[in-house]
Amino acid sequence: MGGNFQFKYSVIWESIPVLMTGAKLTILITFFGLLFGFFLEQHREPLMVEEKHLKPLNDLRPRQPHYLDRDQRKSGHLVSEWNLVVPREVFERTWAEVL
Repeated sequence: MGGNFQFKYSVIWESIPVLMTGAKLTILITFFGLLFGFFLEQHREPLMVEEKHLKPLNDLRPRQPHYLDRDQRKSGHLVSEWNLVVPREVFERTWAEVL
């Protein structure tokens, strides 16, 4: 073996899209986990959500705060349990008054 080992760049190059797809999927799972966890926590009583339901989602939370609306990074309410910056109208549910 020793000196006859050949490194095939083509194998790595062809693997990059697969790795990127996996990374994007992980990001999506994390984001939706945050969103779903925040939603469940906001509706704990009517949905009978217990801590054991929230823990796996909370384990996905990022180290740095993420914006719920990534396109409009405006001030909002930081929900520290989820490291999620939520627009005030969502956090305070003022949008529900219109419905």
